[in-house]
Amino acid sequence: MEQRVESGERRAAFIVLVMALMLAAPGCSKPRVRLVSAGIPGGMISYYTCSLCGSVKTVTKSGGRRSETITYKSPGYAACPHIWKVGVSRFAEPPITDGRIVLVKRGRALGALILRNQKLQPAHTDFVWYYRNDGKGTFRKRDVGLFRTGSGSSRSKARLMEQLKFGPFSVVWCSTEDGKGMVAYAELPGGAMTTGDTLICPTTETDIEKIDATDPKWVYRASVGDPGRSGTAP
Repeated sequence: MEQRVESGERRAAFIVLVMALMLAAPGCSKPRVRLVSAGIPGGMISYYTCSLCGSVKTVTKSGGRRSETITYKSPGYAACPHIWKVGVSRFAEPPITDGRIVLVKRGRALGALILRNQKLQPAHTDFVWYYRNDGKGTFRKRDVGLFRTGSGSSRSKARLMEQLKFGPFSVVWCSTEDGKGMVAYAELPGGAMTTGDTLICPTTETDIEKIDATDPKWVYRASVGDPGRSGTAP
């Protein structure tokens, strides 16, 4: 019988997080930064991703027993012969180019994050942010006073990954090359939203005046495989 490792339980159980740097070069482009394993009481969980279809499984060793669980079945899972590689990534694909808007949601709060001047060596980004707490999703000049805006920069040029924080939101960012970077989902592939998650919706839009974060075409997700929800959903 398939057993699912729920996000809340996983977080509570983690004692040790082992982040594998698969390549010596800096940056987080696949497969450079992946969660490989995590300590749990009396054992260890290891994570694997199928290099062909992107499905994810865990291998749990505890009390002398070994069990495997498919935690995320990609659309191509059933027909795939599966080649399992160690590690799993939370980063959204494809990388985000400077100037493109990443929409974010947490409860009724909606926001927009625009990455600028992304650098690989040393890893660094500047960013502009917008957000509002009233359930509305526009950040136009004529809406001034109804939303908050500001700018920031990644704090440390020595870190591989960085948490970009503004308002109620926290988004993990990592550089892939000059002018491009990636943002991470709050949960591992297949994971459901939990309270406090920042949901993300990467876009190809660049004009903040023309975007409405409540437009039904924007789908906010907690993970790869999450069916997502609209900007107006609770």
